[in-house]
Amino acid sequence: MRKVRIERGRENLGDVLVATKSMDIGQVVLKEEPVLVASRDPTKSTLRKPKRSQISTSDDPLTAEVEMFYFMHLEAFARANRDVQRKVLDTFFCPTVDVFSKDAELKRAYSVLRSRGERVASFVKRFNAEACRGLTLKELEKVSLIYDLNAHRLGNSDVLFEYASKITHSCAPNTRYDPRTGSVVALKPIKKGDLITSNYLDTNLFPTRYRRELLCKTKLFWCKCRRCEQGVDLPRAMPCVNCVKRGEDGLFDLSVALEDVPVSYVTRRGILESNKWRCSNCRKSFDSNPLAPIDKIKDPERHLEILALDMTCNMKQHHKDAGDFFVYTLRLLGARHWIPRQVQQALLRVGMNENMDSKKREAVHDGLDQLWNWVEKHTDGDARYELRDLVILFLRRLSSKTYDRRGDELLKLWEKRVEIENSFRTETYLSRKSYVRWPLKIDLPVPKNLKLGEVFVSRPFEGLELKMRLLEPCHKDGDTFRVKIPKSAVDESKIESIENAYRDWEERGGEIVD
Repeated sequence: MRKVRIERGRENLGDVLVATKSMDIGQVVLKEEPVLVASRDPTKSTLRKPKRSQISTSDDPLTAEVEMFYFMHLEAFARANRDVQRKVLDTFFCPTVDVFSKDAELKRAYSVLRSRGERVASFVKRFNAEACRGLTLKELEKVSLIYDLNAHRLGNSDVLFEYASKITHSCAPNTRYDPRTGSVVALKPIKKGDLITSNYLDTNLFPTRYRRELLCKTKLFWCKCRRCEQGVDLPRAMPCVNCVKRGEDGLFDLSVALEDVPVSYVTRRGILESNKWRCSNCRKSFDSNPLAPIDKIKDPERHLEILALDMTCNMKQHHKDAGDFFVYTLRLLGARHWIPRQVQQALLRVGMNENMDSKKREAVHDGLDQLWNWVEKHTDGDARYELRDLVILFLRRLSSKTYDRRGDELLKLWEKRVEIENSFRTETYLSRKSYVRWPLKIDLPVPKNLKLGEVFVSRPFEGLELKMRLLEPCHKDGDTFRVKIPKSAVDESKIESIENAYRDWEERGGEIVD
């Protein structure tokens, strides 16, 4: 029995996913086989591949790479059997331009995605007619948009899931999708009937303004979740100029930027840029962005945002200037603002790809430590998962033959920190098994026609047999009850095999065998 079901028309959200049972943090909510899998590796394509000029109107290599993924999506669809093709076309969300007639921004974003899909679909239809036999150009264009709005990353492939594609977006979600295993894991306790939500973006570290703009451009909607509409925009917090004075150069002292002295911050609540900024200490309000114009730039925060994202995407080109830019943004915006932390992440990633001697390793560790503390204190939701790849890269370097005692201490420290979900695997640096939390929690159905005091046996999965006695008539036939199995009740020699079986059982959706 699945832990979720599809519900239509709830909260004007279309098809959504709803929990059919209560679930704890770290529990697998959903794991399913994909309907369609498209590789992201162009070398695996057997169709005639396009040149950049045939599908792209941009000289940007990143844009050309994205449009090559479009090509791989359409190839996977063309090679699928007709039943799968019909299921993709009929099941997945794909809006028309009429839906966005009242919103110019969404209509513009729709046109960009649609025109890109049309260019790639036209090429596939024209130069690979044999593979596309029986498919119309409109169907290929629709599939391109379906992948844009519904696809999940799984390893080095883009996949379509029947159930996971119905998960609603939230910037403070109750689940997260793991692209390594394809499973959806609970971040918060979930009650029966709760809406299943996940973050559609790769990051939870961005401020409200940027998250909403990114969702508009890539997913064709304006986010109206509680975090966006009512939450404090923590990643944009800046030191209060009424409490802390800037220097003659317009920058804060380094002791303020590093929070070596007490610092008061101004924050803004809600999605409107016209909302007031308020200091947590002096309670002074600012009608506009407290960051004054710099060198005739009216919105310096937006300007720095563009520079930071460009630097992150092209770190090889900007590596020499990135260190100075990081210190500048730190002194201008303060330690709690997201822009210096975005640059810091990119710098750490580059640093870990170079030779790491003891000093370099300590510096990288200190940087990771700062990022970890920043995420825990100054972001909403559980954004620690987003640092996992960076931490694993660091651990990978520590696990080489050259690390010393201090390296071993750091490895153990980060191993303890990143162990925050059942499905997290550390195979990149240790051969340890996935963590299973005891006591094991299993929901079992009440046997029919069972009398009070009668003993019954249940085998929820292979390797585990439970003998129980009904002590009170508190359930009806067909109901379920939860059993908690402590580690002390299991033979030590069988613990590992039971943990493995329990993990597999959870990933299959928790269906009771007998």
